Amino acid sequence: MEFNNNFEKQNIQKDLFELEKRQTYRRKIDLVFKIYSYIGLMIAIIGIVYFILITFSFEFTKSQQIALMFAGIGLALSVTSRIFLLMRKERMEYETKKIKLMQYLSEFIWKWSKFESVSKETLLKKGKEYNKYSIRATIDHLYHENIIDDSDIVILEEAIQARNSAVHGGDSFPIDMIIQYTKQIDGIIAKIQKAKMY
Repeated sequence: MEFNNNFEKQNIQKDLFELEKRQTYRRKIDLVFKIYSYIGLMIAIIGIVYFILITFSFEFTKSQQIALMFAGIGLALSVTSRIFLLMRKERMEYETKKIKLMQYLSEFIWKWSKFESVSKETLLKKGKEYNKYSIRATIDHLYHENIIDDSDIVILEEAIQARNSAVHGGDSFPIDMIIQYTKQIDGIIAKIQKAKMY
């Protein structure tokens, strides 16, 4: 039993590490595109100002040109600083959200792992050789043993998709949905453990 728990913990850590790697990679790509968009906006503003200046043929003295050049540099520095402040704020918000999401995902994956372990132990107690079955086949056996019902099947199918999608880089799920799945799986585990006692 201790070996199984260690193996489950290693699997959970591996899944979370892969998920974090993918999220970091996506975040870097998003950041690069945002930097390009901000630089593009700044170039567009400079281009519009330059277009206005050459269209209306303004004549500037050398002192005015220097003043205008400093104003342009100041504007560019101000815009650049604002961009980096916004990006830093966004990154901090993202990191906070990511930590919360990883906590909830850890609990969700841990509960799913516990569900698999409890399900297989229950089938083993009932004389079923669970090693032969996939998780869906295990769920099917639990259903035919009247341990879980139709509504549990629906919940578990959604939870499987959420777990696979989270671990293997599919769509991200809202935190509320992850919390809901975790509670529902916890309820199913309690039901299976109760059936195991008989």
